[in-house]
Amino acid sequence: MVLRHAQYATEVGAYGVVCPAGLLPVLRGKFPTLKTVAVGIRDDLTQTIDHYYPQTIEYAAKQGGHLFVIGRPITEDQDPVKAAQKYHKRVLAALS
Repeated sequence: MVLRHAQYATEVGAYGVVCPAGLLPVLRGKFPTLKTVAVGIRDDLTQTIDHYYPQTIEYAAKQGGHLFVIGRPITEDQDPVKAAQKYHKRVLAALS
C-alpha cells in the first residue's frame, strides 16, 4: 500500500510521503526524488506493537530518510531534551 501511495504522490506532484522506516530502501529505490518522513523509529525492535516495519534511527538515516518521527522514545523519556539530543547525535554519527 505504501508503494501505491508513493506512486500516487509522484503523479500529483507531492513533495514527499510518510512511510515506515523499514520500507525506506524500497521507496528510495523506486522513487529516488521523493522526500520521506520516516515513522516507527525505535531502539528496541522487539517492543513494536504499534508500528509495521520499525527500525533504528541509524538504519533510517543510512537508508536515505529525510525527516524522522521519534515520538515516544523521546516524549516518554525521563529527560526528553537529553533523549532528543542523543538521537540528533546518532543521526549525525550514522551519516558521517
